[in-house]
Amino acid sequence: MLATVSMIAFSILALPSTQAATQIDLKSSASFILLAQNGLSNSGSSIMQGDIGSYPNASQTGFSSVSLVGTNQFGNSVTQLALADATSAKNVALSLTPTATIANTLTAQTFGPGIYRSSNVLS
Repeated sequence: MLATVSMIAFSILALPSTQAATQIDLKSSASFILLAQNGLSNSGSSIMQGDIGSYPNASQTGFSSVSLVGTNQFGNSVTQLALADATSAKNVALSLTPTATIANTLTAQTFGPGIYRSSNVLS
């Protein structure tokens, strides 16, 4: 599956740290596997499990070959709310104090609970 996405791009790894339990509530965005603002494009056969959506640009290309186990929420108020909730979750994640700094690569590393920070691009 190749999904090209122009979106609020973030990945939240919010696990309880050893100092304090931290769990970020994704609210309505939790059910989304693809959540974008500028449309989505898919190439090839894909199986997607979860909701997908884009708002305000609801364009979607290449989705005739997608087997979706979830709901296509393109351009509706559900996606609009999910984007707002995702932005709130991102802001919470950015406000947390890191408990550890990680190097440039994620290869062959195991991460326990915590809030991680890297000032470099990760590979």
